[in-house]
Amino acid sequence: MEKAALKSSKLIVAALAIAAIFATLLFGKEYMNAEKRRETQYIVELYANDLSNWTDMYLAFIRVLSALPVMREDDDNVIYEWLKHINPFMPEAVDKIIYLNKSGKGFYGTGEISDLFDRQYYKDVVLDQKINTQISDPFYTWSTQSIEIAFSNAVKDPKGEAKGMIYLAIKGDALYERAQGLALAEGGYGFLIDRSGKIFAHPRQEANMKSVKELDLELGTKGFSKYAEKLADAPKSGNFEYTGSNGKRRVLFYAQIAKTPGFIYAASISKSEIEKEGNVFFITFLIAAFISIVSAFLVFYRRGRSAVKIGA
Repeated sequence: MEKAALKSSKLIVAALAIAAIFATLLFGKEYMNAEKRRETQYIVELYANDLSNWTDMYLAFIRVLSALPVMREDDDNVIYEWLKHINPFMPEAVDKIIYLNKSGKGFYGTGEISDLFDRQYYKDVVLDQKINTQISDPFYTWSTQSIEIAFSNAVKDPKGEAKGMIYLAIKGDALYERAQGLALAEGGYGFLIDRSGKIFAHPRQEANMKSVKELDLELGTKGFSKYAEKLADAPKSGNFEYTGSNGKRRVLFYAQIAKTPGFIYAASISKSEIEKEGNVFFITFLIAAFISIVSAFLVFYRRGRSAVKIGA
């Protein structure tokens, strides 16, 4: 009876140990996966903050330019000549710098002159004087065959009235480099979404200037637009899953970029990459558990054999 009870108790302990091991495996893997998501989300939010600082740098730059004494000159030609002199020293990310006078004539630092009186940014900043500083939505420009965004700021006369504006166009290549600047897991990539849900600075050219609603239809993704079209009203940061064009599950991490008109930084990463650490933990712990169980079995077996011999 005592031997049977001892054997039964050993079986119960072994069963409980195995149950504990598998519970640890299950919850440990889920914990690791959740922790990896939190870590990635935090990194994406930090990078969105870095993009905000980059934006703020150009906003400060254009404000300084518009406040320089030369900008108060009544003679547009003086400003025009000054622009041509400083144009070679513009930051590499700047495609062009333009001064628009009160009548909407644009004087380019590259030496061109054109009428820009029909542009909305000119109407908002100079004519209606609704705002002093503006960041445009992304637009396609034929001169560089790429997508750009523009920073503009009012130039004031001594009375504080807008006499014109300074306009900086940021190259598409610079936007792309910034969007891809965060080191992501293998197969991961970043891109930007404007306030209307339009995608830009995406590594797949066919995705650029498409709305998030069009992505599922044209690129073969599934479930992306369902969540992405609500990003403007969503929390400032978060993540959701969708199916990529290759049929595999992906996770989109996003965070709003402060100092912009509602732009969002998004990072798309394969779900399998997110869960890789959890899977490594699972396999490592499983091997360790298997070795422990086999070792314990051998120890109990040898002790049992020894007990039998002594009893004999």
